[in-house]
Amino acid sequence: MHALAILLLLAAAQTVKEDRTALRTGCEAGDETVALLAAGTPVAIRFAINGCLAVTVGELRGYLPPSAIVNADKFDRARREANSVNSKGGAAPAAKDPMKLALAGRDAYYADNLDEALGLLKDSLAIKEDADVRRFLERVEREAATGLGKARLLSSRFLLRYGSMEVEDARAMLALLEEEFTRIAAEIGCHPEGRMNVILQSREDYLRTSGMAEWSAGVYDGRIRVSLQKSDQTRMSISHELVHACLASTGNWPAWLHEGLAQKLSGQVTSPARRAVVRELTKKGGLPKLAQMNQTFSGLNAANASIAYAAAAMAVELFYANYRDMGIANLVRSPERLPAIAEDLDRLLHGK
Repeated sequence: MHALAILLLLAAAQTVKEDRTALRTGCEAGDETVALLAAGTPVAIRFAINGCLAVTVGELRGYLPPSAIVNADKFDRARREANSVNSKGGAAPAAKDPMKLALAGRDAYYADNLDEALGLLKDSLAIKEDADVRRFLERVEREAATGLGKARLLSSRFLLRYGSMEVEDARAMLALLEEEFTRIAAEIGCHPEGRMNVILQSREDYLRTSGMAEWSAGVYDGRIRVSLQKSDQTRMSISHELVHACLASTGNWPAWLHEGLAQKLSGQVTSPARRAVVRELTKKGGLPKLAQMNQTFSGLNAANASIAYAAAAMAVELFYANYRDMGIANLVRSPERLPAIAEDLDRLLHGK
């Protein structure tokens, strides 16, 4: 699953595209409307959440889809450029710029330097209080408090951190990561840069540090974090999150494709009961179109999440059945084709 990707403000010059665009309290269409924005209204992007952008509009804060913002792509380009500078040993953030300090703290966190991240984030907040930076700091503090990070293993592709696990078991997990990534990358056609960070935690530590819902077993938020379970379930969770990491490295894709593909390539099976619920909803017109299932499922309750995951899995199965000659790797290289394909899959999913 795809959860929070902290991307602090880097670029400006973004404005609202159309009149009466709803600024909402969350990423879902049913979330409360904060304000209706006029075309041309300047917005400042604060961070991205799996296809949804957190923005500031004057004194207001809320969420908008990238499609509602002119030049939204500049934010992603600026983030990539900043990461590139950081990876090449660029200059340290300006000592009195809280946003640059926070961004550097975010980068240190994803580079697996928790102590450095804590220091930078605290320095940022000492200059200027910011609710989003504060929440991120609290998250890093929770993770640091677990003591995770003392046990590490490295491979060419991964930096694995693990808690209460024997080193031989951890080495086996690292080998599994390499094997599964090779298979998944060949299917999707992804080439992530640098090592991927993977965290294996006890169930208790996972829920405490990730902030995810009780039904969650893993999350990709720039790093792969998995709750240790029975061996087969852990393998599926690892594979599931590897799909998210692989797909995320190729671009910004909707949640239904992320979750459907992650289920298919990890071997997770949709039960007949869940399929029956989805079919019944389609008959009653209660199943959203795929275009409406573009935001993360992480905020859903267990019942709604179950339906959303089942629908996503069924949509991806239909893609493989009806677009076999194209394949997912070709779709990844031709993202402009996805809207038309999603419409076709909707038609098939709804039996029309």
